[in-house]
Order: sequence, then C-alpha cells, then structure tokens
Amino acid sequence: MWEKICEEALAAQELKDTSSGPARYDYQYGFDRWCEGWLRALMRLAPAEQHDHTSPVAARWARARDALARAIKRDFRDESWVTRLVDKLHDTGRGMVTGIAVSMAEPVVVAYDGREVIDLPWPAQYLLWAQYPGGVRQASHSRHRLTALPKLFTILDGLSTRSLRVIADTEWHDSPAVYQEAIDNVPKTAFSPEARCWWTTNAAGRLAHLLSMARADALSEQRQAQRAQTPWR
Repeated sequence: MWEKICEEALAAQELKDTSSGPARYDYQYGFDRWCEGWLRALMRLAPAEQHDHTSPVAARWARARDALARAIKRDFRDESWVTRLVDKLHDTGRGMVTGIAVSMAEPVVVAYDGREVIDLPWPAQYLLWAQYPGGVRQASHSRHRLTALPKLFTILDGLSTRSLRVIADTEWHDSPAVYQEAIDNVPKTAFSPEARCWWTTNAAGRLAHLLSMARADALSEQRQAQRAQTPWR
C-alpha cells in the first residue's frame, strides 16, 4: 500500500518533470529506510514523554510522522508534493498498524496440550495463564488448558509449531468456570499419554460443543439466580 502511494506520487511528478530518473532511484533506495525510521520512531518513547500531559499514543504518532518527513525530505529536498506524500504514507501506516492491533486483540478459544512446549519466554507463560485463566486438567505430569486469549499470543507462539491451538473464534466473555466445566467433560482417555494431542482428533469439534453447553449451563444458572432474587419477574 505504501509503495503504491509512492509510485503514484512519482508518476505525477514525471508528468511535470521529465528528468525524474534520479528521483525514482532515490525512492527505490530510500523506501525501506523511510519505513524503518517510521516504525522505530513509533516504537520509541522517552520517559519524559510517558509522563507528559499529552497522550503517549499521540506522542508516538507525532514522532513517527516527523521521522518520516525528515527521511523523505532528505531524498527529495524541496519538492512541492513531499508534504502530501508524508501525510498519505503516515495515514496509511497508521491505519495498517491500528487494523493489525485490533485484529490481533480479538479473542479466540485455544486448547493447550500440556505435553507440548509453548514457544514463549517462561515469564510470558506465567503472565499468560495468570491474566487469562481458564479450565485446567491435570494428567500425570501435564497440565492441559482451555481458555480464550488475544489472537496475538497464538501468533507469537512459534512460527512452525503451534502449541496454542485455536479451536474457535469467540465473542463471548466467558468466566474461567465455563472453560473449567467444558474441559472437565472431556473424556479422560483424551489425556492419556498414548493418545494423540486432543485437538488433532475429533476432540477439537467436541470441545467446541462442550464449550457451547457450558455456556448454556452458566446462562441458565445465572437466570435462576436472578429469579431467586426477584421472584416477581
């Protein structure tokens, strides 16, 4: 997307100036540097800025735009369209980053086989299970889990081997008790050392069904509790 915008800007410039060969060369040479500088500026935030009255997020975006502007102006000097190009690239990059962040924050239901190794640092694993508790089944020395996590964790969990297997997308905000009930109803044979990982068999489909049943049971219990508190309804 960014590259397409740059090409359009340079194509428009060619119509005005037939000697745009060096400009095109500068663009091809500098494009990666522009993007890299923009991303580095976006990720970097000084301690003073963290405690500033302005939003730290706004400070990041402002710094990224300034870094992009400096990089492009070094390559194209005083071209009249540079400012428009900076704004277009910055807006596009901001939209891409925001879209990725939103999609990666979407919750998904994951099943974890305790015999596998999660490709995350140990502190991150402790934080993972503490921040997103779910159902746990102990089988011998392995702890199997069922819970909902932001999709980002499943992407960070290694590039070749996925230990956090996604079994369903979810819009539900389930309690750990719901996941516990679902995983408690998984047959014990699914956790035997001889059995294959339970998400690689039909168990994945059954887990989704058990999760749906657990949700229905939890909703029913909630309604019964409400009727007990307000019997006139």
